[in-house]
Amino acid sequence: PAHTLSPGLAGPRVVEKLRQGRVVLGEASDPLRSRSRRESKPPAHSTRPRAACAVLAVAAVILLASGTLSIPRVLQWASSFQTYSVGHSPAVTPRTSWRYDFERLARVDLSEQVVLVTGANAGIDYATALNLARQGAHVILACRSPEKCSAAAVAIALNVTGSEGTHGAGSEWTRGAVGARISIMTLDTASLASVHAAADEVLTLAMGGGLDILVLNAGVLASAELASEDGIESVFATNHVGHHLLLAKLLPALDAAADLRGSASVVLVSSHAHLQAPSFGVALSREDLLAARHSHSVLQVYGMSKLAQVLEAQELAAQLNARGSRVLVNVAHPGAVQTNIFAQLPLLLGVGLLGRAITAIFDWVVKPLFWTAEEAALTVLYLAASEEVRAARLSGKYFHPVADEQLPCRTHATNLTLQRAVWRLSNELCGLDL
Repeated sequence: PAHTLSPGLAGPRVVEKLRQGRVVLGEASDPLRSRSRRESKPPAHSTRPRAACAVLAVAAVILLASGTLSIPRVLQWASSFQTYSVGHSPAVTPRTSWRYDFERLARVDLSEQVVLVTGANAGIDYATALNLARQGAHVILACRSPEKCSAAAVAIALNVTGSEGTHGAGSEWTRGAVGARISIMTLDTASLASVHAAADEVLTLAMGGGLDILVLNAGVLASAELASEDGIESVFATNHVGHHLLLAKLLPALDAAADLRGSASVVLVSSHAHLQAPSFGVALSREDLLAARHSHSVLQVYGMSKLAQVLEAQELAAQLNARGSRVLVNVAHPGAVQTNIFAQLPLLLGVGLLGRAITAIFDWVVKPLFWTAEEAALTVLYLAASEEVRAARLSGKYFHPVADEQLPCRTHATNLTLQRAVWRLSNELCGLDL
């Protein structure tokens, strides 16, 4: 059940485990060692780009020789390289090109606003929840693991308020957030029953003032399970269908907040991997979604779920605009990020010697070049809370780091027939009549 943690007050076992390092909140997002938001300058990244390029070239040759990659697939990637590369990592994103930073975020006052972040116990979404709490919002963390969710809530409370001796007390970025309220709830987006229950709890927590910001990012790169408990292909169920249902159920609360404060924001965290979706875009039946697991690569199946998010945002934005709603819906690609999603690389590359070797090289050479979770969260935070987005009424748009609007997949993102078909399929899989 959802419950609220007062700053500095949480289960003593959770706090003690947090201090002892026995609760892992996600790589690159240790809250008790988080940088001051007064420092906008990004940390120094590894200076091994030449080594990374050499290693990647060798890996590509090996993958081509083994049949894991094909020449047509490589050509497809090359054709989308310009969009793919924008904001991919700090190495290709000079600091002067950033369109948003933590100083600008620090000027945003989210007091009295309610925020829900899915998958908020680690990575990008932990960093998103932490920074929104710093600006005074009532943040609801929705996670699959209750224990990890509790640990994240405690860490955010400690970080924001400075209680229990952590840094940050009285610092400028905390502004009015010293009394930040943090709530937690259990949410498994692969389970429609779990989504229904969580949505009902959110509506109770947000009663009166509505829901101001909804960030949808809980997801998986791959899954050992073929189907969810509802008989939906598991990656598509986790990354897209569960969020579709949650969004549908929370729309009245978003509308209420928009009416009360002028606007509300929905951010779907997708990926440039949507460019790697199959040639048909998105499978349009339960049976075809399951069949795609056998006929397409792990990356294509993942890309299909991420393309569905892009199409979802575009379709919902059009529907909301048509009825004059002030709810804004946008998509963020966070770039290549140092998060725990890469723990699933063995499912993508295989557990053999080659897969293990490439994973080790990736961790040692390539991953240090990626964005930290807090840096990657900046584009999400821009779409969620910036006055610029609200003033311009930006909706149905797609952004790369840092806060850089881009065109999504040209093949499928302009296909209104596919867009509406994915919407109908999502309703059908959720049992909705919208």
